[in-house]
Amino acid sequence: MREEGKLEGKWIAWLRGAGDLQEGEAEYLPVRGRNGFLQHGGNQNWWMEGHKAQAPREEGGPSKYQECRRDERYRLANCGCGVIAMINLEMYLERQKERSLKASDEEQTTKLDSYITREQYEKIAFERWQKCYYIDRSYLNYVAGLYPWKMERGLKEFLRERDFERKKVKWAPYLLHSNGKQSELVLETIQEMLLHDYPVIFSYHTYDPKKDKMTLYSSLEKAAAGGPASGTDETINSHYMTILGVWRCDDGEILLRVESWGRIYYVRYDVFAKKLGFASNILRIW
Repeated sequence: MREEGKLEGKWIAWLRGAGDLQEGEAEYLPVRGRNGFLQHGGNQNWWMEGHKAQAPREEGGPSKYQECRRDERYRLANCGCGVIAMINLEMYLERQKERSLKASDEEQTTKLDSYITREQYEKIAFERWQKCYYIDRSYLNYVAGLYPWKMERGLKEFLRERDFERKKVKWAPYLLHSNGKQSELVLETIQEMLLHDYPVIFSYHTYDPKKDKMTLYSSLEKAAAGGPASGTDETINSHYMTILGVWRCDDGEILLRVESWGRIYYVRYDVFAKKLGFASNILRIW
């Protein structure tokens, strides 16, 4: 484990349309929250607001699963990380397509020069969730969240309707390879997609939440050091997120810049790669 401090290495891939990571921090999908701050996309927890929870289970009330069955907004808040990742992806791609069509307009800038409000985001997101990425009331959906085949079907439709150059979508594209080869191919695909300005949705899943967790570090330096979570770091056991950049340390260690809950974090690729399988994998677009 290296000590936290000066980090030697470089960015080898990142979303070109979101800014230049070589020059500093960049945005993903700027959403203006009610507090006035810009976020890097939506946050599933927004749908928890306004939920009128009944008495806790120990007091004779419903379980968390029963609450999810009763209130679909509560269900989106609890199981909707994949939904929000998909909607962020679609909105980013649509935004970039519109900007490329206006590239000849001298008034357009290369900087992310506009944002959407949280209210606008919520309206678009709820419509897409209802139409395409709906999580139903079954217990399996409650446990798994958004099904991968719904991600594939919905995104294929989106890419085809808006005539994107890339129209093929596949979850866990290299599943039949050995873990070592799969790890290599997944990393190559992440870099290739980012260099062509396609965000990479991925999932980390563990069947033993008490033992296996992924740390989302609040800085690149902390991720390189690889210590336990502290401060504003987060830990997850089953979660969809989005990869925005790839950093290679001078010693070969790979770190990923990711987005979740509208915030930026950093994760160690080796931790993700060890879990590669159907449930922990990437969504390839080509």
